[in-house]
Amino acid sequence: MYLAIVLTPESQAALKQLIPEFASEWKEYCHHCTITMGTNSKRKYDYTEGEQVEMTVTHIGYNSTNVAVRVTVPKPIKNKIPHVTMSVDTESGGKPFFSNKIERWYPIEHLLTALHTGIYEITLKGVVQLCE
Repeated sequence: MYLAIVLTPESQAALKQLIPEFASEWKEYCHHCTITMGTNSKRKYDYTEGEQVEMTVTHIGYNSTNVAVRVTVPKPIKNKIPHVTMSVDTESGGKPFFSNKIERWYPIEHLLTALHTGIYEITLKGVVQLCE
């Protein structure tokens, strides 16, 4: 189990549009930003189930098996770098948690400018949920 900010369907759809072409055949996720593993029963992190949360996408990063976006969160979470995994090359042994090891992060403005979207900031909306 883990406590996460689960993206709304609209935010999931918006994020899927940003998956780079090289990762377009990988397994899509775009589901959540992990707050902590477990239930947070000791209230170490100041999030409550059902709480609505907004996150701003600041960077996109990747490694050999994962692509993720780095996000700002309103309160601390366990991960040093808050992120949402976008896609994973599972055929090469990738797993969603490998996004924690991404070292190369690039400002999202570069991608948005290259895509000629006219959008220069992305806000993701989600709800805090306990997931399995």
